[in-house]
Amino acid sequence: MDATSGRVEGRLSQEAVHVAFAPRGKLLAFLAPTRKPAIGLDIVLWNLDTSTSRVLVQNRVGGRFGLSWHPSGETLAFDGTDGWIESVGLDDGQTTRLVEGTTPA
Repeated sequence: MDATSGRVEGRLSQEAVHVAFAPRGKLLAFLAPTRKPAIGLDIVLWNLDTSTSRVLVQNRVGGRFGLSWHPSGETLAFDGTDGWIESVGLDDGQTTRLVEGTTPA
């Protein structure tokens, strides 16, 4: 939504549990229920310029509020389903365990 005019410029096509804008403002990351029958959530990236989305991490996010952008905008940290905070690279989708815990910031 454009804050000045109140005009809606785009809508997500699926349920979004937690929404986080990338540092440069061109991408939006959100958590969504996985399409597979499982307990985890997906991380979905929404490109604001093209109105396209892609699943970055499937069925591996455990917390509903643990999603945090790195200041570079190149990685996201998230709550894993196994009690670890992990990071994922936007370019390659590779995940890395960072530390045991929840709610990265």
